[in-house]
This record gives sequence, structure tokens and C-alpha cells, in this order.
Amino acid sequence: MARNWSIQKLADAIGMSKMSVSDIERGNTLLNVHHMRKFADALDCDPSDLLSQDDNPNRPTQDELTLLQSLRAANKETREQVIKMAAAILPPLEDLEDENEKNTA
Repeated sequence: MARNWSIQKLADAIGMSKMSVSDIERGNTLLNVHHMRKFADALDCDPSDLLSQDDNPNRPTQDELTLLQSLRAANKETREQVIKMAAAILPPLEDLEDENEKNTA
């Protein structure tokens, strides 16, 4: 996602003034969904990638994204085998959710 762009170059890419982009960057102006989509398009990323981990705690890690991309690229038979192996070695999702609730309580 890093492009080493100046604020001016980013502002030009999304059709905003340099001052408006700077205000958003400094937190003086709230980033709305419309602008978030423009930033994401210019930076060639998903809008959720612009959020911090605190604001998007369920964001997948890079390892998880790589695994998902590999799974999607695999043929149907391989995907089915991976899903069966995951089901055999991982606890059911309900158990994980219950454990997470206990840890946050």
C-alpha cells in the first residue's frame, strides 16, 4: 500500500485539495466512507486496510490473506481436502467464540 506519495499527489489522485487530505491525516476532519473509498482506490487497497487494528480488530493478518489466496487458487479437490483437514484439526468455531467471550469477560 505504501506509495511514497506526497499529500499533494494523493490529493490530486482522489480529487481533493491538499489541505483537505492534510486535515484528514491529522484527524482535524473525520474520514467518511465516500472519502475512504477514494483513498482506497487511489492506493489500490481495500477501504478496511486504511483502518487501524483497533478500528478493525477482525482484519485478517498477511498470513491469513496468503492462505486464503492459496485456497482460492487451488483446484476444487484440493480446496475440499484443505477444508476437511482444517475441520479435523481445528476446534469448532462455536468453541473458539465461547473461549474468546471468556477471555474478554
